[in-house]
Amino acid sequence: MPQNSIAACSDGIEKAKQALKRKGLNRQKLVGYKDCNLSRSTIYNFFNGKYVSNESFVSVCKVLELDFDEVAGIAQASRQVSEQSAQNSEPVCETINIKLPGQQRRNLQQALLDAFPSKSSLEQMLSFELDKNLNAIVEGGSLQDIVFALITTAVSQGWIQDLVRAAKASNPGNSKLQNIASELLTSTLTETINIDELVQTARDKIGAYIEERCGTMRVLDMTQPMGLDDIYTRAGYLLIFTSDRS
Repeated sequence: MPQNSIAACSDGIEKAKQALKRKGLNRQKLVGYKDCNLSRSTIYNFFNGKYVSNESFVSVCKVLELDFDEVAGIAQASRQVSEQSAQNSEPVCETINIKLPGQQRRNLQQALLDAFPSKSSLEQMLSFELDKNLNAIVEGGSLQDIVFALITTAVSQGWIQDLVRAAKASNPGNSKLQNIASELLTSTLTETINIDELVQTARDKIGAYIEERCGTMRVLDMTQPMGLDDIYTRAGYLLIFTSDRS
């Protein structure tokens, strides 16, 4: 492959052929078109997917009013990488398990019991506000046991904040529920979030994606991208001692 050269991809060639028809041109008319200094061999190589000089490649694209990257296939390759990375990458955000001290669990339990004094009212709140089935979460028992199991499940599965907000929205006039909701949602819950853990989780999730997108470099005379770790320059130095002339 000649240095400082590039070839059109198959899709780029088809677009070039369509552009010729659209502009009322043919390959023969491109030779020497508007002082572009395009030779017959250059036109032949371009439309047969062979390498031509970068200058000639750009000249042909300008005459045909085509995007350089699209004709070369660079834009398409970039989109494919983005689509594949988006499909393969996992969501960065994940459920955060909030830990509630025993006293706060007790206060929340008492508030829920006061705000929803029957299993039916608790079921309706979960169904209307969170689209959850209480019977699928808790097997049975007394209302106190059901509320305790509900809180435990919500904490372990990471939706305790949603439960508190839903209960508050369903019964906004209950003072006990308002007090515990205000306490949990404004202070305790935010303090238990470990920012360092969230940052590390994000790095673990998207590290491979970032490396794929930003860890390689491709220049015009390369057929394949090269990893940044493989691009380096050896350097050395020589110490020259001059004689003491004093």
